[in-house]
Amino acid sequence: MMVPVSHIAFFVKHRAIGFLKSQLYVERHHILSFSWFFIFPICCFAGFTDDDTLAIHQLLTKAVAISNNYPDSSLQYFNQAEKKSQAVKYAEGIARAKVGQASILFGKNIQHSMHLAQEAILICEISQLKNQQVLAEAMLLLASAHEEQGRSDSSAYYYYLLGNQIENGVNIQAGFAVELYTKLAIFWLNLYYGSKGSKEYQDVLTSYVQRARMAARQMTDKEDAITSTYFLEGAYHHALQDFDSARYYYNAYLNERDAKGIIGWRRKVSCYVNIAQSYLDQKSPEEALVNLDKAKLILETPSALPYSQYFDSYTKIMYAEAFYQQKKYEQSINLIETTLLRLSDISEKVNLNVVEAYNIAALSYQNLGNLKQALFYKDLYISLHDSLIKRENLNMINGMEVRYRMVEKDKELAESRLDVAAAAIRLRNRNQVIGLSLVIIVGGLLFFYLWSRKKEDKSRLQRERLDNILRTQEIDRLTATISGEEVERSRIARELHDGVGGLLSAAKMNLELFEKKIPFVDRSDLNEGISLLQVASSELRKTAHNLMPEILMQEGLVKAIQHYCASLSAKNSPLIQVQVLGDKNNLSSPIEFSVYRIVQELVHNMVRHSKATEGLVELNYRTDGGLSLTVEDNGTGLFEQDDESKHDGIGLRNVKQRIKAIDGHLDIKSSPGNGTSFYIEFDAPAHNAKIEL
Repeated sequence: MMVPVSHIAFFVKHRAIGFLKSQLYVERHHILSFSWFFIFPICCFAGFTDDDTLAIHQLLTKAVAISNNYPDSSLQYFNQAEKKSQAVKYAEGIARAKVGQASILFGKNIQHSMHLAQEAILICEISQLKNQQVLAEAMLLLASAHEEQGRSDSSAYYYYLLGNQIENGVNIQAGFAVELYTKLAIFWLNLYYGSKGSKEYQDVLTSYVQRARMAARQMTDKEDAITSTYFLEGAYHHALQDFDSARYYYNAYLNERDAKGIIGWRRKVSCYVNIAQSYLDQKSPEEALVNLDKAKLILETPSALPYSQYFDSYTKIMYAEAFYQQKKYEQSINLIETTLLRLSDISEKVNLNVVEAYNIAALSYQNLGNLKQALFYKDLYISLHDSLIKRENLNMINGMEVRYRMVEKDKELAESRLDVAAAAIRLRNRNQVIGLSLVIIVGGLLFFYLWSRKKEDKSRLQRERLDNILRTQEIDRLTATISGEEVERSRIARELHDGVGGLLSAAKMNLELFEKKIPFVDRSDLNEGISLLQVASSELRKTAHNLMPEILMQEGLVKAIQHYCASLSAKNSPLIQVQVLGDKNNLSSPIEFSVYRIVQELVHNMVRHSKATEGLVELNYRTDGGLSLTVEDNGTGLFEQDDESKHDGIGLRNVKQRIKAIDGHLDIKSSPGNGTSFYIEFDAPAHNAKIEL
């Protein structure tokens, strides 16, 4: 199906408007950079750590590794790295992430790609990054993007600026330098259209090939270095119309780098397309189509398809040229007209491929006998061809002027070195005087600062020493109080067990003897009395054991707590569970007595006051040598949050004193109707404390 002439006219108008837009591009770029400066967080006040940068570098490395085969996933990793870098204000991470995203989006959305590269350059300038590789990659992206957009002057600026920086010793990777010289040579090939075969043309190409070879020698991976220049060698021989040599280098580049997995899909497509072009230049369309089909298969892969619009359009133009050479004129015309309309939405560039497409369309219409359409396309071809020749010649002159100015600038710099050296000597002498004065001033300020800090530290140490003495005295007082209580408990327990307990046992024995001597006495009252004495004696022994439990001294803290809670659960509600976590630590006897008393008091209060149905006592022997104790119930609660002091009775005060005496920490959680939880922690040093009972 043929495209109407009105559509073609619209396409030409669109390109004219695009040319006017390109003249305003530099101003738009500066406005973008100026406004973005105010919204970008200043990177020099970074708060990142080595762990932060390590995580960011890992994301960036992974994104680069999979960028060729899995661009969507790579974009996600770059985006994550950018967000993490922004969170910690890590300027290099932000810039590298933006450059990585720009390189992937180049074939899909070239405007967005350029925007990201411009932001990366701005970040590098604001934060004054020492990593010159990031800035160089962003500038190369902009150079390539301007070239694809038909802005040869802007593209030349970035290309020549990068080349000049490399020659002046800017620290970038050797492989990147090879890539730069390759793209710069191809830019020269496209720029100097109409001047092929001239001595200047050949000298410049030879110079770039030699520079690329020199850069490749600096690469650490020698196998990579050998093949890294093959693509440029192929382009060099292609430009000189040595097609067999060109195809040899293109195929060698493809095969050897593909076998090592170090070639991306874009460069693969470029190799196949360039090989196809060499066959078309020799009027061999069948061989050209074989290589174009290989390029098409790559462009249609899931990883390349979303990012291959630009590459796919120029590949289709070459298909059209091959169809024309096969005399398939209608196929050629249909492909040219649909592709040109599609290409108008992707790029504003009017280059040799586009111009030749108009000529092929004109010749195809002529062979089909449609002279009107043939004349229309021929007029477009002649107009654009003349414009391209004039523009490219002008760009050639401008490019030579740029390089000439660079040489002149280098010459001026060399001539001014003596003046700079003399000025540096004068400046050094003046700086020595200023520096000596500053050293004296700074030394005085530093001495005053250190003296003030020493005085302040001395006062602080004195305050801390006094606080420690007061705290030690308080602990000693509490320890003495608790020790006195324990001694008194021991004495009362012995008195009850040995004194009152013995009397009760003797009374019971006398009553039993009395029963035997007087057999006719009413035994009901007597038996009841003996039973009461038996109960009283048993309760007395239990009370004595609670005051100074033998099970604690004989079997340790865990058994004592389990026995105590089981004895209460057997007679009363709540049902109390005891849990022990961790490996048992070797606690001193005084510490175990204190912990046992704390549990005894808290469980007693639970049974007596909480109205709980379930309770829990948990001992956690920590790996650091410390001990954690939890006592909780599902009762009515201990106190309201705003009235704690009302319910802080004697028992709870005793618990707090015991905890404080062995340097523990108490946390109480309680609310009406939701039960009570006591969480107590004893640090490892507290276990070594000595409490005399």
